Amino acid sequence: MSAERSHIIITLIFLLSFFYAFTRYVILGPVSAVQIPLFIMNKAISLSGLVLIVMSFTIEGDRISKIRLGETGFLFTVAHIVLSLLLINEDYFLKFFDAGEYNLTGGLTLLFGISAFVLLLVIRRSFKANLQAVLTQKYRFLLKISLLSFLAAHVAVMGWEGWLTPLNWYGYFPPITLISFFIAIGGLIKIVIRYYNK
Repeated sequence: MSAERSHIIITLIFLLSFFYAFTRYVILGPVSAVQIPLFIMNKAISLSGLVLIVMSFTIEGDRISKIRLGETGFLFTVAHIVLSLLLINEDYFLKFFDAGEYNLTGGLTLLFGISAFVLLLVIRRSFKANLQAVLTQKYRFLLKISLLSFLAAHVAVMGWEGWLTPLNWYGYFPPITLISFFIAIGGLIKIVIRYYNK
């Protein structure tokens, strides 16, 4: 995959993610357009980052292309973390708090998210240091499925209650947490199938 094609794919993924978030939350939902720079952008960036990371794990292609997609996914993830830290309060995420303290939902969401980011750092370091040839295939496999499992758990704990009420979905558009869950699980399944078919 050429650099130009990679850039086009990355741009399209981000634009589609932003358009979906904007349409669901602003046009069809109750969110004000004032929230686009942080809240809506955070939704788009988190979804884009996940898609790119899963693609870097699952596409058939050269190592450089996978690194390019994965590195961009990593940068999106860092941006998502920064934006989330700016937004994480009872006004935006009331379900994370009880009497001003994190409840079980908030605590698990953060725990799974932090765990996923630590694994992402380990995977990124192995690529940057060119350790892929040194690490065993089983170790790389375990790192990837663990990362995707934590990501799936992160969005599931955060949004599962909303998944069960489709009549309340804005414009009947599925929540981004649900989409993210299926992307993570789909990537995990593909990695498992590929590993055991070798």
